[in-house]
Amino acid sequence: MRNIRDNVPIRFVVIRQRRGAKTRVWEEVPDDVVADSTKAHFASPLPQREVAHTNVKLDPSYSYVVVPHTLERGKECNFTLRIFSPLDLNIDEVATPHSDRLTGAWLRESAGGPVRIDGRANPSWCLNPQYWITRAGPPSKRKVELKLVLHRTDRKVGRDDKSDGTKNKVGMVLTRVQPPPPDNPRRRKPGQARTNALGEALPSKASSLKRPLGTGPLGATDGTALSATGGAEEAKDRELPRRKLEVLPSDVCLSSDFSNPAVATLRCVIPGEWLNDGLLVHPSLKLIGREGDFTLTAYSSHRIMLRELAMGSTRTVAGVWTDKTAMGSHLHPDWKRNPAFQIRPLDRVASSTARITLSRPEERWRGPCKQDSVGCMLGFYIVTCDRERDSKFNDGRNPSMETNFVPMHTGTSPLRGLYCMQAACSV
Repeated sequence: MRNIRDNVPIRFVVIRQRRGAKTRVWEEVPDDVVADSTKAHFASPLPQREVAHTNVKLDPSYSYVVVPHTLERGKECNFTLRIFSPLDLNIDEVATPHSDRLTGAWLRESAGGPVRIDGRANPSWCLNPQYWITRAGPPSKRKVELKLVLHRTDRKVGRDDKSDGTKNKVGMVLTRVQPPPPDNPRRRKPGQARTNALGEALPSKASSLKRPLGTGPLGATDGTALSATGGAEEAKDRELPRRKLEVLPSDVCLSSDFSNPAVATLRCVIPGEWLNDGLLVHPSLKLIGREGDFTLTAYSSHRIMLRELAMGSTRTVAGVWTDKTAMGSHLHPDWKRNPAFQIRPLDRVASSTARITLSRPEERWRGPCKQDSVGCMLGFYIVTCDRERDSKFNDGRNPSMETNFVPMHTGTSPLRGLYCMQAACSV
């Protein structure tokens, strides 16, 4: 250590890897550590400007990585690493990882808690902030090493536990953005527009044959390299995915263990193709409704970009049907007692277009739907609403809209104008 006035505590470890590996070591696994400067025979408990370790035995069937670091985070200084050996050694510096960092906060309306509570799906989990990880460079099929670090930064760390002794800890969930379904031209007549499952037209894809060589969206096709900023600019122009409302049993999901009130980490190795559609990170607190600030950092072996799926013009509300509010469809006299939500755009415009999606936890409803598929059908109504938020079913001013009651766990409908929505289950 040199060019620093303060005597900063320093340390290094030697970690074993498989032979020929030149990848970064993302975590310190005790079984792979072959040398630790703090455990040397002449190590001092006081801060030293130079640390050493002798008689380090290296097995030629492995490769090794030396990781020098300060014991305090954020301390910057220069250092010199010297290695003495009776045999020739090949020493190369490991490439610096790519990273991106964003700050965020859990507010009262965006602190939905963990994905599961007492072993059951948490319907408020979708309220948590969501972040999209996507590639910022050319596509690659090589495996991508990814590590996520979540730091809680507010002053309430460790001081907002529950009165019954339940500790409030931080954690996160990593999910994969589902790729669009494959377009099968055999199911479409010649000249027919591409549509999704709801019959809505999908944007057409421009043919790559109409573009000159080297002008593709992902870089040159004639063997030239992608520019340093081209990949990032292309990633910024990509359309953000929709917010995830729940984690299905078929979804790819990786969760941290919620073991620390201030820090949570997550590490995985994924196929490179997954970054084409991206991954979603869902940071959360263990207790619902607790507020706090955090910093999310993503480290990767490939160039990535971290973007927030801001609420913006999207709102997510968690509700529940109870004995007093589960009144079925409009065929029942008390259907108005179903949960109702007023939809009102903040901008004063003549008309607006929105998309409404009603979903329920598939895990909880799978059993009841098998027993009574008709009685558990899902749907909602969109009706006119006066200033007192008293919903009116087809009051003559504007026709109401009703979705089809379906046995699936999600229902979606477009919307134009100012209305009040009522969710119903069963007929």
